[in-house]
Amino acid sequence: MTAQPAVAQALPGPVPAEVLHIVDGDTVGVRAHTWPGQYVEIRVRLRGVDAPEIRRVACEAERVKGHEATGFTRDWLSAPDGEGFAPVMLTEIGPDSFWGRVVARIVREADGADLSEDLMAAGLAVPFRQTGPWCEGEAGEAAR
Repeated sequence: MTAQPAVAQALPGPVPAEVLHIVDGDTVGVRAHTWPGQYVEIRVRLRGVDAPEIRRVACEAERVKGHEATGFTRDWLSAPDGEGFAPVMLTEIGPDSFWGRVVARIVREADGADLSEDLMAAGLAVPFRQTGPWCEGEAGEAAR
């Protein structure tokens, strides 16, 4: 019997990627350049953060903040000339609990800025596995 190498559970990156679309504040569709001449289209969930949702929300305030976070992510990823999206790199790439999606950091190629860090600095995300303050004081908070 021949031993098989273990499948990597995480890739350090960087993997160059082209942003295709914004799903919400913490999820982006990309076309990742995995090998010469090889590309993978996949959704990327931002590593380390949780942004407010725009669907299946606990309260209306979360939906409002979710749209704000989505707009922030869209603006952050926009190309300087306003045409499409800026080139990015994926780092700390790993599996996600949802099929067809990975978890990774998204870093802007031009300046090395990290989208997860900037979303948190803007108050539009919290560290992953923490409940956001989006519904504090609202009746919807009990639904969380």
